[in-house]
Amino acid sequence: MRVAIDGELCFRHQRCVAHCPEVFGTDEEGYSVVLQPDVPPEFRDRVLESVNLCPEQAISLGD
Repeated sequence: MRVAIDGELCFRHQRCVAHCPEVFGTDEEGYSVVLQPDVPPEFRDRVLESVNLCPEQAISLGD
């Protein structure tokens, strides 16, 4: 599973970072970024929950 964040939609709530800091981080302006685009299996459930927690739906998943 791959994960991405649309920087145009991110509003710096950082819920994904708080929920799964192993996969998500922040840039110098406070926007969320993906640290591990290829999600390790042990973080899959937390990344899926992060998608649901994002108020702007800025996180997308792929194969």
